[in-house]
Amino acid sequence: MSKSLPKMTSDQDVEKLLAEDLTDFLTPENFKENFTPITFEFAPKDVTISLRLSKDLLE
Repeated sequence: MSKSLPKMTSDQDVEKLLAEDLTDFLTPENFKENFTPITFEFAPKDVTISLRLSKDLLE
């Protein structure tokens, strides 16, 4: 059975949904319907930097 996320129009709607068990939305057949992959890299990367750290700080 396909289970879609409900329409949420307020923060209270989101908080109520997050308090529930979301397992049904994450099944393979429902995942594609409820979630869309997105990238957050909107601007091209055109600058390179170098950063030196101590080994202790890196660990």
